[in-house]
Amino acid sequence: MSAIAGIFQVDGQPVDPAALQAMAGSLAAHGPDGSGMEIDGPCGLAHQRFCLSTQSLQEKQPLWDAGRQVCLAADAFLFDRPRLGTELGLDTHQVVELGDSELILAAYLRWGEACLEHLEGVYAFAAWDRRRGALFCATDPNDQRQLYVCDQGGRFLFASEPKGILAAPGVPRRLDEVKLAAIINIFSLDEDLRRRSYFAGIQRLPPAASLTVTTGGARLGQFWTPEVRPKFPYQRDEEWVEAVRERIFQVVAEWTQRCAYPVAALLSGGLDSSSVTAVAARLTAQDNRRLVSLSAVLPPDTPPGLSDERCFIDTFCGTPGLDMVYVTAPDAGPFDRLEELARGGDQPLFTSRHYLYTAFAAEARQRGARLILEGVGGELGPSNPGNGYIGERARRGDWAYAWSEANRQMQRRGGSAWRNFTAQAVLP
Repeated sequence: MSAIAGIFQVDGQPVDPAALQAMAGSLAAHGPDGSGMEIDGPCGLAHQRFCLSTQSLQEKQPLWDAGRQVCLAADAFLFDRPRLGTELGLDTHQVVELGDSELILAAYLRWGEACLEHLEGVYAFAAWDRRRGALFCATDPNDQRQLYVCDQGGRFLFASEPKGILAAPGVPRRLDEVKLAAIINIFSLDEDLRRRSYFAGIQRLPPAASLTVTTGGARLGQFWTPEVRPKFPYQRDEEWVEAVRERIFQVVAEWTQRCAYPVAALLSGGLDSSSVTAVAARLTAQDNRRLVSLSAVLPPDTPPGLSDERCFIDTFCGTPGLDMVYVTAPDAGPFDRLEELARGGDQPLFTSRHYLYTAFAAEARQRGARLILEGVGGELGPSNPGNGYIGERARRGDWAYAWSEANRQMQRRGGSAWRNFTAQAVLP
């Protein structure tokens, strides 16, 4: 993914180019395909470019409109571009040629802040509107692109990662002790905790958020919330299966068909990654391309008694257009590169399998792939165990409900309801 950063001197002072350059430099790992900066008086934007789509190969950011009234920097991959093009009055050729940042800029020029109602995809962007003297930032509803902000009174800073803000002179590097203390409950639903970064004074914009900053202050808004439907739209199992199948094909096609590079997919024995890989293999084969699957398995010399998911993974052997790669990472482990990874992610590690993801990335890079599809989060639907929910209800004082939910979970799974309750509600 690309990265963006910027400074808005709310006090009207000109932006220090060295400060913006320092912020952009801290995010250089995101910019293998180039970088750019634009400074216009009190506002400066920076962009680190990571090309993924065919259109992004020609994009140059930050991007001004023809009249140099609005400047935009974005990390974006839009979906349903033909529909957006039609709403903007563009012809088919323009939609095919224009980059995602150019479409977002066109949407902002057309609808202003209401452009968010027309965008679909994953994105985080910032637009400097010199006509209004306003900086406008936004994040997508799916929380797939992050944007961190820091309000210092006379100076407002933002970046794709906290390190981008910390690189600016005058930003203190202090841990947020409240966030750190809450690390034991990483699934917390508390909105304040979710917005905090691990550094004091630096916050993350929520999903589906817009933030407008002017000399008069900052205004945070939310442009989308999940729709609660009173009734299920389908009555028969076959209808649900077809609806899920159609949605998976639609989403995977959005990524694979616009990707300018080879595509890889993580494949385990689970239904989520298996579904994504099966669909991606079929779609890439239709485009006369091959898909690379990356699977973690135990090495051949593994002692007896240990097992992996290879028996399920191997059911994909012989799939047309699929090149299967088995990853063992025999010389790596969960305690390797911890300091480097924590520093790179600006937060503690939450998985012991990071070394496998490093091996996956190395294999994908060797094959020229920049897009790695995965099924992570696929279980957060009907089978979601609701981690963190019991603790959240207990902290709100609803102990009776927390206990009854802990008991219901153990009736389904088996085990001690009391142990489940203390683990989720008391210990955190």
